[in-house]
Amino acid sequence: MSVQAPRRLFTVAEFHQMAGAGIFTEDDRVELLAGEIVQMTPIRSCENGMSVPMVPPHLRLLFWDTNTDRFDPAAYPRYTIERVLEYGDEEAVAWMRRTFTHDQILEVLRTDRNLTPLSANFWAMLFGVPVADVVALRDTR
Repeated sequence: MSVQAPRRLFTVAEFHQMAGAGIFTEDDRVELLAGEIVQMTPIRSCENGMSVPMVPPHLRLLFWDTNTDRFDPAAYPRYTIERVLEYGDEEAVAWMRRTFTHDQILEVLRTDRNLTPLSANFWAMLFGVPVADVVALRDTR
């Protein structure tokens, strides 16, 4: 039998206190999103000196129409989540869940009109979202 610890949401002040206490450093890739401390994707330096979160090599095919050397998934969460929900495999979904919050993923599932009914229905069942709450599954007649 497994026991799951209750989730604890943090305030901005608590997040800054933790940083000040050295719990994480400037080099740690963590962010406070909706009260959750989230591990962000690794940073990679581009030729022009810009830093962007890296799309793992095995996921680059999902973004066939995007320059993945300059693509920042965190800047385009809706687009990124939509692509993974529609075309991703288990590894892609695991990456998506590490990169984005559960709430971000559910928001895309509920509101994205570009998901096919097959994908939208699968993810709605998996995430326990009522079909009536998924825009891609609403009858448009």
